[in-house]
Amino acid sequence: MAMDLQPQMPAPALVADGPAAEPCPAVLAAKALAKILKKQRKHDRMRNFLAWCSGCRSFGGSF
Repeated sequence: MAMDLQPQMPAPALVADGPAAEPCPAVLAAKALAKILKKQRKHDRMRNFLAWCSGCRSFGGSF
């Protein structure tokens, strides 16, 4: 007796070929803003890290 542990998955539905929908300008603006904020957060993190490193160097690397 053969035991199937998982039933066969149905084939995924194919999306009809057609012109790609252009994204809404509001969505594009939100993505652009999110990207800018992400870059600012990264820049702030790096600035704080480099400030910590220079502080450690000024104390003779005691940390």
